[in-house]
Amino acid sequence: MREGRPTSGEASAVAAAPLPGTVRVLMYHSVSPAPAQRGFRRYRVVPGLLDEHLSALAGAGLRGVSLTDLLEQARLGRDVSRLVALTFDDAFADFADHALPLLGRHRAQATLYVPTAHVGRDAGWLGARYGRLPLMDWPELRAASASGVEIGSHGHWHRELDVLPAREVADEVQLSRALLEDELGTAPQSLAYPFGYATPAVRRAVHEAGFASACAVGYTTTPVPGLDPFAVQRLLVAPGTTPEQLADLLTGRQGAEATLRRWTLPAWRTARRVRHRLSGDPHVGTP
Repeated sequence: MREGRPTSGEASAVAAAPLPGTVRVLMYHSVSPAPAQRGFRRYRVVPGLLDEHLSALAGAGLRGVSLTDLLEQARLGRDVSRLVALTFDDAFADFADHALPLLGRHRAQATLYVPTAHVGRDAGWLGARYGRLPLMDWPELRAASASGVEIGSHGHWHRELDVLPAREVADEVQLSRALLEDELGTAPQSLAYPFGYATPAVRRAVHEAGFASACAVGYTTTPVPGLDPFAVQRLLVAPGTTPEQLADLLTGRQGAEATLRRWTLPAWRTARRVRHRLSGDPHVGTP
């Protein structure tokens, strides 16, 4: 782990990132020094790398904020070129151990998305294939909220909302919102679609449940003109993402993998619908 400010190369790489009129959102999952099981490795970054990312952003004059704060600035017509929303999916227990102290050290804000059925338990939607992956409990979530982290919904069971019947979609988003409000004392404003998938009908259901925004994965940024707050795109941060590669993400140079994923989403949705109809366990999926 490097201490202090980033090197001049790191800072200049990220400094090239600001794009006027663009909402930029980074997406992390697990933050831990522990080795991850194969298949989950691309969703875990070590604390030292997150520290480097936060140092590089700050050194380049960029500020890490919550998704709701970023969208509010964009809605008011303010310059968002120096803002980057930091989001963490799934509320893994390692967020409290490793990510939260780093956010505090760098005076950065973030949004943490919680699948409410799994609070204080393991990541049940992943099954046993990746080993034990515990989530934060309610006291830890309350402490994170008190420290300034925005707590959002990641659905209730972490199900693929775009392949569910309308009634089940409504149940998923309404129950998760009600539980978060009951436990934390504040109604969540934002939701992250589990697995990143959504349709117009799903976006409508999230809006009708009382949320003010929702985000997918998308592997891209979102232009402010015509911004749909229920279709905010995010940039997945991989475990090998250097500060220089982080600049590539923020400037739209996501690489071939991200482009391929965007192109194959319609076909992949069809395949998942078939799998959902045949599956005996609707709560289990992939990261």
